[in-house]
Amino acid sequence: MPVSVQFAVRSERGFDVEPGPEVVPDEPFHDWYGRLLFAAEGREVFVEDDLTALIASCFEAVARLSAGEDFGAYVTRYPGEYGLAVAGEDTTVSGPSIVDGAGVADAVLSAPTVELLPALYECGARALAYARGLPGDEPGRAETLDGLDGLAAEARAALK
Repeated sequence: MPVSVQFAVRSERGFDVEPGPEVVPDEPFHDWYGRLLFAAEGREVFVEDDLTALIASCFEAVARLSAGEDFGAYVTRYPGEYGLAVAGEDTTVSGPSIVDGAGVADAVLSAPTVELLPALYECGARALAYARGLPGDEPGRAETLDGLDGLAAEARAALK
């Protein structure tokens, strides 16, 4: 099974994976809630947080891991954290906020770094495009999305 990273957004129906513009979160922009779903070797794990924090994490993780540094993030909605760390040719996704398909926290997933980093970047890019495509002009929205564009540029450069 190839490595994949997808984003999901919470709506009135639950979590919609890789939604189109017809799926609008039922919360204001700064409260959009989402998931990152990591899949490799027949396993899937996820982390939940504010969607903008997850998008930023995609790009920041790519930049840090590409530079040979580990990446860690605190989850903003409830106590917890997760991290990505390179070990040899693989990257491990782990931490108390990583949940497996059975709902068990503190899950671990390893994937080839050469496959995970581009998948993580592409997921962030798709999620950012989704966020930009939704209607609304809440205060701070444009500035937040512009900041994410800057992180995306850094991650893109790190992949080259």
